[in-house]
Amino acid sequence: MSLEIISEEQDIDSKLQLLPNQIEEKMNEVVESRKQWQLKKALYENKYQQIVLSMKASDDSKTQSDLKADAITGSHQERLDMILEESNYRKKLNELERLKNDLDTLKERSYNFRAHLKRF
Repeated sequence: MSLEIISEEQDIDSKLQLLPNQIEEKMNEVVESRKQWQLKKALYENKYQQIVLSMKASDDSKTQSDLKADAITGSHQERLDMILEESNYRKKLNELERLKNDLDTLKERSYNFRAHLKRF
């Protein structure tokens, strides 16, 4: 076998060994990111409900849409935090999918490469 073929085979093998670890690490990041997003979402929903309830108790003349508008305004920072965490979660999830696709592609390359070598 030529040095080029051996080098390519070693490159594929080393990547096949590294990618599963990278995928596992990314999965852990995704799980943690999802937890953070869910926490931010719960905080936002809780603050929103607290504002609505306190406004209902203090002023019966407000309409439902007035209450919603005031609650949205009052919980604006929590909503932004929630959106940011969701974005971070989605980004990590996309990275995980990319790594899984890379692994599948590499496995296919390895299979084709070995099949090609067996022909000779």
